[in-house]
Amino acid sequence: MFSNRRLEERKSALEKINILKHKIDKINVIHYSCESFYHNNGSTPRITDICVKNKINGSSHVFSIHLQAQIRRKELCCLSMHDFDLLEKEMLDSFYKYVKSHKTDYWVHWNMRNPIYGFDAIANRYKILGGNPVEIEDQFRFDLNNLMFGLYTKEFEFNEPKGRMLNIAERNKITVRDALTGKEEADAFAQRDYQKLFMSTARKVEIIDMITDLVAKDQLLVNTPKYKIYGLSIPGIIEMVKNNWILTLLVSVCIYVLGIISEDYVKTLFSEFKIFFN
Repeated sequence: MFSNRRLEERKSALEKINILKHKIDKINVIHYSCESFYHNNGSTPRITDICVKNKINGSSHVFSIHLQAQIRRKELCCLSMHDFDLLEKEMLDSFYKYVKSHKTDYWVHWNMRNPIYGFDAIANRYKILGGNPVEIEDQFRFDLNNLMFGLYTKEFEFNEPKGRMLNIAERNKITVRDALTGKEEADAFAQRDYQKLFMSTARKVEIIDMITDLVAKDQLLVNTPKYKIYGLSIPGIIEMVKNNWILTLLVSVCIYVLGIISEDYVKTLFSEFKIFFN
């Protein structure tokens, strides 16, 4: 009888979160770093590091120019453009070998959704270097940032000063040690500080992973007030009450006082309330 666009957006996001909750053996958390989008003379930004965490066993797989150079016994301070191309190609060879064996897993990421920054950007870079990328289909890509828009609206976190990912992490007491902002990552690449990039990428994967866990448990602290999460409408208010024990009890007691529901029902609610907080 009633419609609520806000609840429909939230329902769609919750359906995807439920997939992640029940498919933990098929989840990879991914993040990557690249050179600046603005200072490369129009070229596709070079990929510097990719980190993938397998959710079921907690193991992380790192694909990095920094590591590849050490394997090749190349001095990081003296890499030529040819060296960079060779090392980046070998790094992406290894990454796509991993993708090939996990292409039907679910890939949880943060904003990796366009040709500028995302799976398509990595694929394009690999093609430029002569590689043949393995596609991860859209149905297996889960943008956590976008899901949180659906769950909590775009107000879930401020974008300044560090970006939503790092800000929401700090709000929830998740360490952001070693994690760089996008600009800091680009600066680190320009300064050839590849160790910093390596550590930042790995840290951000851990941050995304921990945020995913909190979202799945409905324990994430966000900036959005409750009434905006559910929307100011009759179904929104009903949903907000259903998802809050205190409001449920208050409404139930009020209804009981008015004589609309039975005493046994109120006693049951209080009993569940007690169990919940024990």
